Amino acid sequence: MTPGQLKARAIARKPVAIDTNCAVPFVALLGSVATNYMGGMEALRALPATLSSNQVETLRAVVSLPFSTSMPFSPLEFNGVKNVAADILLQQPTFPAEFMADLVIQHADPSQDEVWRDYCLQMLTSGFLNLSSRVGVEPDAPLSAVAAEAEAARELALNTLMNATTAGGSTWPGTALLGLNTILSAEPSAFPREELDNRIVAALSDASASEAALITASRLAGMARLESARTSLESLSKSSSSELVRTAASKSLSELPSIPAS
Repeated sequence: MTPGQLKARAIARKPVAIDTNCAVPFVALLGSVATNYMGGMEALRALPATLSSNQVETLRAVVSLPFSTSMPFSPLEFNGVKNVAADILLQQPTFPAEFMADLVIQHADPSQDEVWRDYCLQMLTSGFLNLSSRVGVEPDAPLSAVAAEAEAARELALNTLMNATTAGGSTWPGTALLGLNTILSAEPSAFPREELDNRIVAALSDASASEAALITASRLAGMARLESARTSLESLSKSSSSELVRTAASKSLSELPSIPAS
């Protein structure tokens, strides 16, 4: 199975039906208690540790819901309920690999708010690592259907994180860089270290980069002691309009290898 096939299957799947007469979709999916944030969280806490297939599909529907101002939730509360639902799914030992495609689709969906689309990147990182146990086969050995699905989902997640590192003007590059760093720390062979280093340096030199992205990229450059980031860090430490960015860049510069006196 390819990442494209997995994504196409997620798009084509028939989702759990939601009562269109229900003003609060969480109620239709989670029960009458879920009329507000606390009720939604209560409904999620009441779920068993091991979900049935129907409960898995219900939570996938919860996670896919876009925010509407007609709902009795703030955007933060709404995303909070969805985030917990996604975490519950990702903690299932056999969560569907297709759920990773759900998250990729939602990250790309402009009807989802920007904060939720950032959350999707965080969850793709968790899902990538959680699926590692399903692809533990010998090199060049034929993959089982389960392993092939997991491999396709991991590739889809990795590609999405890589692409998000260039999304200037948003928080996404910082989140994606952190996710890639987490993946590489856990699985050093997941992709070449140089790939991450190059993306960190590119983020630091991106004129459209957000404050959050620049702070994260600066921090990662310092942690990795990236000499190739020195010029960008020096520039940011002196000329960035953000005091937080200047501080982060200066700190990271202090962590780079010393330049020998000539």
